[in-house]
Amino acid sequence: MLTASACLFSLRTSAATADSAVGLEYKVKGGYLLNFARFIEWPAGAYPTADSPFIIDILDGGEALPVVQALLIGKKVGAHPVQVRGVEVGQLRKDA
Repeated sequence: MLTASACLFSLRTSAATADSAVGLEYKVKGGYLLNFARFIEWPAGAYPTADSPFIIDILDGGEALPVVQALLIGKKVGAHPVQVRGVEVGQLRKDA
């Protein structure tokens, strides 16, 4: 199934990075993805239905997933609610 957007990226930092800096990094990256998605004019057929979510997939999310989910909860891209989910490398489709 094709989603409107599958923004896959790895959010990893070194273990030496302070927790607050790591959280800030994930918030900045999450905000960037949201703003980037809002500035794109999505074609009419990009979403299966009028109420389909705009999906952001976080590859091997670890610490990043809960931070980005909390940041983007209740946000929308146009009329579409943002859904943040974690995916593992084994879940990736070869043709995606």
